[in-house]
Amino acid sequence: AGVLPALKTEEDVVSQPVQILAYLRKRKYNADYGLSATQGADTLAFASLIEEKLLPALIYMFWVDSKNYVSFTRPWYGEAIPFPLNFFLPNRMHTRFLERLRLIRGGQWNDNEEEAENEAGGMTLARFCR
Repeated sequence: AGVLPALKTEEDVVSQPVQILAYLRKRKYNADYGLSATQGADTLAFASLIEEKLLPALIYMFWVDSKNYVSFTRPWYGEAIPFPLNFFLPNRMHTRFLERLRLIRGGQWNDNEEEAENEAGGMTLARFCR
């Protein structure tokens, strides 16, 4: 349905990271299987840190920053996605990631890139990693 990442199984297509991980765990494909309780907790804490701090910065770099999106992200996805999806799927993903970033940051960011950079003292990504 135009959502990435996606895992095509024999029965269905699973498209959310949490659902993909749950599907793999049910079938005993789990990299954390042999970890102790402490190691499992550390892994969960690290994954949460990445999702909370790094993910918004990556979304911004790939999908919001207009220079990166136009010169890198859109062409990259356009080449990887088969015709005719390569004409509209990158734009759909762009819109979804903009919405996701607004939800993650509670709408507390500026759509105007120059003003956003000025607010962050020239380091736009710094405000995502607070």
